[in-house]
Amino acid sequence: SDTASDYLTLSDLEQKRGNLEQAENYLQKANSVSIDNDFVPATIAYHYYKINKERDDYKRALSFYEEYVAAEDSLMNISKSVDIYDTEQKYEHLKLHNENIRLLLKGQRNYTFILILLFLCALLIIVYLATIRRKNRSLLKQQEKINTLNQSIYQLYAELRRKSDELIQLQNTQYSSVKMQVEYENVQKEVDSLRSRLFELRESKILNSNLAKKIKKISQTVQPNHSEAPVSEKMWIDIEVLMMEVYPSVIKVLQKDAGLSPSEMHLCFLTLFKLDSTAISILLNIIPTSVDRTRLRVRKKLNWEGKQGLYESLVNI
Repeated sequence: SDTASDYLTLSDLEQKRGNLEQAENYLQKANSVSIDNDFVPATIAYHYYKINKERDDYKRALSFYEEYVAAEDSLMNISKSVDIYDTEQKYEHLKLHNENIRLLLKGQRNYTFILILLFLCALLIIVYLATIRRKNRSLLKQQEKINTLNQSIYQLYAELRRKSDELIQLQNTQYSSVKMQVEYENVQKEVDSLRSRLFELRESKILNSNLAKKIKKISQTVQPNHSEAPVSEKMWIDIEVLMMEVYPSVIKVLQKDAGLSPSEMHLCFLTLFKLDSTAISILLNIIPTSVDRTRLRVRKKLNWEGKQGLYESLVNI
């Protein structure tokens, strides 16, 4: 009864196998059948976005991504409407319930006391609902900010790749005129500017994340040489997921090319949060001198020399 979902599953499998033409064919089939599931159109747009991204067709990929976001926003608005309707129904039920109690207790000596009690209960419920609504609004704004930041990073990265390709082409050209030399220098400046902005956005995403706040709080509250590891295994997984999202090429070099140990990887992760040696030693549950020795091992495995700090070396991979 819902063949569109089956086609989407097949399309996803074909994408993972690298067969983009067959994946797109399944998407067309999913789009042509009767759809009862409201989430299918958004999923179709998202798969088109991934296919075009794999083909380096960033313009079409961005178009489908915007279509996907619009569909997701529509579903979210519908969900909000349902929540408001449920709240109104609960409020009407509560009001009717209070009225029945008022009629039943009319004429009794504790009438005033019960009315005051019911009023306080209703007030507490309203305050509670207002608090929950304010919290949800704050979470929604934070998610919108993260989505905007992700989109900015994606667009900036695409522009940086385009300019870098242009710079390579200019490098392979013989500079027979002053004009060509000026053009090369201008493109070089644009590439440097784009790379600097990309670093700033990535750093902002790391340092403004909820994980960064949790890690900083742990490093300030936990005492050195604690009996248990301050950072849980689940938090390390969350940290690695965040790093893979923001610095995929960095993590690839550290894991595959350099072959760092788990403790060395953890030190690199914490370095990307711009933490000092004292905070890192607390989070890794080691002494500060061990932090310095681990840094030296990392630099040796990556063949890094010079006076550039570990943070700058990592983000410039």
